[in-house]
Amino acid sequence: ADTISNKMKLAEEFLERGQFAEAKSLYENCLRGVHATDPLLMAGLAKAEFGLGEFAKTKAVLDQLIETNPDFKNEDCHLLYARSLDI
Repeated sequence: ADTISNKMKLAEEFLERGQFAEAKSLYENCLRGVHATDPLLMAGLAKAEFGLGEFAKTKAVLDQLIETNPDFKNEDCHLLYARSLDI
């Protein structure tokens, strides 16, 4: 779990720097096994997809996040979802 935590921190740094492809790669690498539906990882992947201009993929990731984590509430994800529909 420690490596997942470290990868998440690095992926968040990539997002902040606008390095969306690097962030996407890390998030995809983490979204496996017991972490396959981790809401924070999925939210990060959605942000990376959005940053890459992949709006359909952004929506698809967020749809899956909602389906697999119905109790997960995140204002950023709601905004991202709305923005991905607008474009």
